Amino acid sequence: VYARDLDRNAALKLARDQSALASRQARELYRYGRTDFLTALDAERTTATAESALALSDAQLATDQIAVFLALGGGWEQEATKTSQNSAAAPSNSH
Repeated sequence: VYARDLDRNAALKLARDQSALASRQARELYRYGRTDFLTALDAERTTATAESALALSDAQLATDQIAVFLALGGGWEQEATKTSQNSAAAPSNSH
């Protein structure tokens, strides 16, 4: 699942970059009167959609990474808490 999501994220980054380029080109064409406003607006909508999909993919990757970390060494927070509680409960030898 994690590897598939990494591949999907890379593809979405590429799609976002290509969409942003197309949007910039459409704005330039509109600016010089070579295309209509709706074409430029549609290109910007496509870019916004690509950015949204990439943000969702980034969030999914973060969730996947957490799952991997927990699978590899899950519960390390509990051990750290137990260690700090044990050291706090230990009697002090300084007089």
